[in-house]
Amino acid sequence: QALPLPVVLPAKARTLLSLGLDRDAEAWLASNESLASQPYPARETEALCAMYGQLSRAKRRYKVGSQAVSFESLMRAPAPQERWSWECLYPSPYQSRVRELEQQRKLPSGLIHGVMRQESTFDPDIRSPAGAMGLMQLMPTTAEEAAREAKLENFRADEVTVPEVNLQLGSFYLAKMLDKFEGNAALAAAAYNGGPQAVSRWVETAKELEADVFVARIPFEETRNYTMKVMTNVQRYQWLS
Repeated sequence: QALPLPVVLPAKARTLLSLGLDRDAEAWLASNESLASQPYPARETEALCAMYGQLSRAKRRYKVGSQAVSFESLMRAPAPQERWSWECLYPSPYQSRVRELEQQRKLPSGLIHGVMRQESTFDPDIRSPAGAMGLMQLMPTTAEEAAREAKLENFRADEVTVPEVNLQLGSFYLAKMLDKFEGNAALAAAAYNGGPQAVSRWVETAKELEADVFVARIPFEETRNYTMKVMTNVQRYQWLS
């Protein structure tokens, strides 16, 4: 069994982190991974995952994990010495704030991170070709509607990619979908992707089906695959917690 790996951020990244410059710390570390991981022979990837885990952002941590962790290893629960690989591939950025929002919005544990992982792979600056923005990939109209309903004062459209704002609005909309579909997280995830009107139509024609069967029969392939992946994410986040 491998011993715990005590990891220290390089001085440059540590200084940037202490100044609240997580984005710059992540960028510096991404450009100097070979140098940073050199003191940890044979465990370089594990060391990098631990370093990135000390930052609030998780964009690069997720990418390191996705390159290092095999699909086969995800088909079984990790041994204690392998847990780092799941934590790298299923990171929990902004963890304390996400937990607050889950409690405030009465969301299942892991649902925000599960959606975030599928929507943006933890890149707060990402924009889709359709115009969705930020960690939870909000369309401008959805963000404005959520801000109005959540009574988010002084909301500006150009703030949608700011993590705190994006998480507030995304979690509010997700909670709205969860309430609409009577607490069914799978249906809420499907509605987050495909829209509540479409999911309502599908539910109306398949009321007798169990949730997992319903998801497997979602007629839109994109929404079907999205929902399955989000719910798999949620299960793994709950296992890790």
